[in-house]
Amino acid sequence: ALTSALDAERARTSQTPPQVSAVHVDGERAHDRVRRGETVVLPPRDVLVRSIDLLDRRESVLRVRLVVSKGYYVRSFARDLTARLNAVGHLTMLRRVRSGTFDLSSAVAPADIGTKSPMSVARAAECCMPVARLSIDGEARARVGKLVLDADRSPVFEGVQAWLSASGDLVAIAEVSEGSGRIRRGFNGTS
Repeated sequence: ALTSALDAERARTSQTPPQVSAVHVDGERAHDRVRRGETVVLPPRDVLVRSIDLLDRRESVLRVRLVVSKGYYVRSFARDLTARLNAVGHLTMLRRVRSGTFDLSSAVAPADIGTKSPMSVARAAECCMPVARLSIDGEARARVGKLVLDADRSPVFEGVQAWLSASGDLVAIAEVSEGSGRIRRGFNGTS
């Protein structure tokens, strides 16, 4: 039964988020509505399951490693797996070891903050998106929300990108199309 239930989870292409989640329903977070006593019906979302490995099984406790796409809820995995097994279950521990391009090797434990420096916001942006450097004029325009032209950034390309100052500070996350860029999120004084 467990093998069959895990195989069904591996084949999953959509998943219903847990009711107590940050998903918006009519402009409000689902968890806020549930905590007021409302019943919230959330539609399934497309997900991708890359792998599910059973690492350990001791009596009624399973240790499982999942590699899944954005939008996949591990709490929903526990809910759906135990429902397939006609059982009741819950998570006792959840440890995220990777998210996108980031993994535990770049993490700093709370106890080590002060002796080890966490990754800068600019470096984090460089790890997960294309980057363009702004000219001094381009940076000045970006910092006040004005259009930034091709001449103000290098290299020149279109799409969502991180804009860094000449000194390496993160100025903005922007979207460029038809030769000009618009700010999606600006940053002040971040490195």
